[in-house]
Amino acid sequence: MLAENVIEWTKHWKEEGLKEGRKVALLEILTSRFNRVSKNIRGKIEKITCQETLRIILRQAISSTSLKEFDEGLEKFSQAIISKGKPKVKKK
Repeated sequence: MLAENVIEWTKHWKEEGLKEGRKVALLEILTSRFNRVSKNIRGKIEKITCQETLRIILRQAISSTSLKEFDEGLEKFSQAIISKGKPKVKKK
């Protein structure tokens, strides 16, 4: 029982670490590309809890041509998740 708990806790800690790492990377990318990130955008990023959503948003940060474009995409993506429940990933 204890061993199972330790395995579960370790898995949870790793997942949390990955999420936090992606959030830090996302903010670094945005800051590097656009020189600043508003508190509003930081707040939206901090609220993201899904690994897949963070992966998609990271790609969006890389491909956006402006911070405004990124924020608009983030807002549309957030609305899509709220209305449909889970992000849909396009297969290439």
